[in-house]
Amino acid sequence: RNPDLDGYSCAVAYAELLCVQGNEAEAHVWGEPQLEAQWIVETFDLLRAAGEVFWDDEVVLLDCSNPEDLPAPLKLDQVVEVIDHHLLNRGSLFVNATLQIEPVGAAATLVAERFKQVGADPSKGAAFLLLGGILSNTDNLTKMTTPRDQEMAKWLRRLKKGDQSAFLPFYEKTAPGLMRFLLWKTGGDRPLSED
Repeated sequence: RNPDLDGYSCAVAYAELLCVQGNEAEAHVWGEPQLEAQWIVETFDLLRAAGEVFWDDEVVLLDCSNPEDLPAPLKLDQVVEVIDHHLLNRGSLFVNATLQIEPVGAAATLVAERFKQVGADPSKGAAFLLLGGILSNTDNLTKMTTPRDQEMAKWLRRLKKGDQSAFLPFYEKTAPGLMRFLLWKTGGDRPLSED
């Protein structure tokens, strides 16, 4: 419920990947995305999740593996896949689901790896969201970060296009850690310093 940037980015990007693979999929979220996710999506006019799910659909859970976090009408047997990074979970209760619950800093890392494994580049918007999810969850690759998170952040950075300088006002006021890494010089691999 009320997804953070990691969960929101996973929903949007994984739906995109499923569609690229020939499946019918649409991103949905429960509740209102947290402020960081809302701001990034609105400011950069990025891909949006469709809202609430229909109660007879098959569901993929991303960045979530506890039944208590689901809306009451959703049945456990509707969940066909779980992709999560939280080690304290109850994924085994989803008896119809394929589980991928692995100790990385962000679920966005797992989704980015899936794109890379099948040789597909996410769209610019999905890459931007996934990178933001990784950086947000790992506090700019400084906390609870694995080599896998670092590798996927580097891979997603190479997909960036355009000027992210519009992040600067938000960076200065509310999220210096995240924005420091989302702002990088055009064509450079190094994020801007705090100066």
